[in-house]
This record gives sequence, structure tokens and C-alpha cells, in this order.
Amino acid sequence: MRTDTRKQFVETTSQLLHERGYEGTSLKDILAKSGAPRGSLYYHFPGGKDELVCAATRHGVDYVSEFLRECFAADADPIAAVRAYASEAGRELAESGYILGCPVAPIVLDGIQSPELGDICREAMATWQDIIAGRLRLAGLEDERAMSFAALLVSAIEGALLVARALREVTPLDRVGSELAAQLTAMLQEVEDSHE
Repeated sequence: MRTDTRKQFVETTSQLLHERGYEGTSLKDILAKSGAPRGSLYYHFPGGKDELVCAATRHGVDYVSEFLRECFAADADPIAAVRAYASEAGRELAESGYILGCPVAPIVLDGIQSPELGDICREAMATWQDIIAGRLRLAGLEDERAMSFAALLVSAIEGALLVARALREVTPLDRVGSELAAQLTAMLQEVEDSHE
């Protein structure tokens, strides 16, 4: 039961952060939406709002990281992985009614100065790029090119999520996925040609 209440707080906080941002999400809102008693919030999160927001953000980051690890696994087709990344981001955004997107975006866009939240956001972006770059190195790209493409991919998906949310359609993510898959196809073909 304790785990269920904690999980409920984390999921409720994550949803409210996406809907309203950090500043627009209060503990009162979290309690009202979760339906849990105030005492249980401080039992699970004695540090209050910041501790709860950190847990919710980490939960979202872990979810995306695990998805990317599966998508860009050593035996995965990296071109298909690029398309899958964009497609899954679009699917989740659409299914949430164009509310849920990147788990660190609400924190970054609100300009939150919390050192712990800042660390979570920085580590998330670095981890996601490292996961992608690692697979691209295995595909034959040199380190710098792999890191550059990984940065481009993460940045493009982040931007496309914002545009898709504004337009309330996933077309921007579909287009970004197609364009970057085509670019990666050309890059990998260059590598293959250079080894002939």
C-alpha cells in the first residue's frame, strides 16, 4: 500500500508538472488530484515539493532512458531506432491529449534554480545522448560525429515535441524522424563506402 501511495504521488506530480509547470503546481494541487492525505505526502516525501518533483522527474527520465536503451541496443538497426524514438514521442504526446512530453522540459522551461533538479536535467540530456552515440559508434561513426548526431537527434525531438504540442498534431515528430533517419542513412553509407 505504501508503494502505491508513493507511486500515485509521483505520477500525479509528473502529470501536473506537464500541465502547469513547476511554478503552477502546488502541493495542494497534488494532494487534491491524488486524493491522498497530507500526512502521507510528508511521510513519503519529507522534503516537500522539491523532493517530490525530483522523484517525479527522475521517474520520467528513467522511463525515457530505458526506452532509448532498448531502442538503440547494440543489435538494433540505428536507422529504425531514430524513427522509433520520434514515433514513440509522438504517440505518447497524442495519447496524453498533447500534455505529456519530455520529463525535464517543465523544469528547464520554468528556469528552476534547484541544484538537484538542475543535476537531474543535465544528467538526463547527457545520458540520452550517450546512449544514442554509443550505438552510432558501433555502426561505424567516429566519436565526434556520433556525439554530434546524438545531440542533433535529442535536440530535434525536444523541439519537435514543443511544436507538436502547440499544433496539437504529431506531424512535426514524424517529419523530424524521417529527415534524421535519412541523414543517418547517408552518414552510414559514407562509412560503408569508405571501407570498400
